[in-house]
Amino acid sequence: MDIKNAFLNGTLSEEVYMQPPPGVPSPPNKVSLCSDGYYLSQVKYASDLLARSGIIDSATTPTLLDSNVRLTYFNGVPLQDPTLYRKMVSSLVFLTVTYPNIAYAVHIISQFMSNPYIIHFTAALHVLRYVKGTLGHGL
Repeated sequence: MDIKNAFLNGTLSEEVYMQPPPGVPSPPNKVSLCSDGYYLSQVKYASDLLARSGIIDSATTPTLLDSNVRLTYFNGVPLQDPTLYRKMVSSLVFLTVTYPNIAYAVHIISQFMSNPYIIHFTAALHVLRYVKGTLGHGL
């Protein structure tokens, strides 16, 4: 479905699932009609991300990043396998489409993709715990 033009040609009364172009492994976004207009949410995507990260049973946090933590390129112990960190941060970048309030925190943690340390991974988990607490939010 041509989503760009679909909203220009009439009233939308059903849920629409947008799919990325072939070859892009992202799940669909959910668009539905609410009383004030359109509501865009990535609840399923965020829930799957939380499950993949293993923090389904973790507590939520009301803040994005601890203001006392200063992330630098040489903070502590490097991660042995940065693959999970890279996947997690890449997924968070995609999630900023419907969670623009996490954009700055994701920008900060994405600076360490090439050489992440444990403190960077901990910061990414903190952002995920914030997302967990705000799953019902959307645009």
